[in-house]
Amino acid sequence: MNIRWLCLALMLAMLLLPACGGSDSDNNEEVGVDPEMLRQEIENVLRQNPELVLDILRQNSEMVFEFAEAGLETKQLRARISRYQEDLISPREPVIEPDRPMRGDPNAPITIVEYSDFQCPYCANAARTVDRIVAEFHGQVNMVFKHTPLGNHPHALDAALMFEAASLQDEEKAWLLHDAMFLERSALNERGKEFILEVAETIGLDPDQLEEDAASTQIAARIDRDMNEADRFGFTATPAFVVGGVEILGDAPIEEFAMVVDMVMQYRASQPGAAQEDTGEEGAAQGGETTQ
Repeated sequence: MNIRWLCLALMLAMLLLPACGGSDSDNNEEVGVDPEMLRQEIENVLRQNPELVLDILRQNSEMVFEFAEAGLETKQLRARISRYQEDLISPREPVIEPDRPMRGDPNAPITIVEYSDFQCPYCANAARTVDRIVAEFHGQVNMVFKHTPLGNHPHALDAALMFEAASLQDEEKAWLLHDAMFLERSALNERGKEFILEVAETIGLDPDQLEEDAASTQIAARIDRDMNEADRFGFTATPAFVVGGVEILGDAPIEEFAMVVDMVMQYRASQPGAAQEDTGEEGAAQGGETTQ
């Protein structure tokens, strides 16, 4: 093998070693690899060929970057998992009013509470992810939508007020309005309340009643409570989530949401008396936009 390629392979292996450090000794014995000996071999080769290091990096910068990035992502995921485990022990407890619009089985044991902004692009992506989680964990997970409209989004507060007002007329149609505002976010950004009222009429809501309810102190107070709760939890960006008491920040991938749901279910099942618990127990609940 060409010495340059040998060095590159060894360097990449060295980058990946920290990410592989969690494998147990049985696995190492099976493949006959001693990680410490391999690390020493790598260091020896690089020490004996110092003039090749920069040359290899220049010629293969993209590949090296991808491997380094993978190692960084692994480290960050481990840090998040550690935080999720802490939240399982000391869960966050959002307030969920009984008249709050809810998506999914109301008796599901795990609730995802979403703190969101209808004009936030990351929130739009995350909304689709959460819908998939609710569908895939049918009967196990439901979702409550809370509002943290950002000051730099001129129509976000109107959208939040209109969604809550729509739920007073028809909860199912309120969710249709929710979906339309995210799916057609560009129209919401350009036309604001005019677009919202147009959609509302199309799906069978009363636009006049919608405007009247959206202007009520009752709806305004609910939005204020949502924002205060997000502040209390220390959320400074949208979207943010509380999944069965566990905090997830940003537009996380569906695999991460599924992992947290599984962690919550396993943790609850491991607790004393879990078998006797009512499955109707009320649950609580990475790009993002900052709220400050």
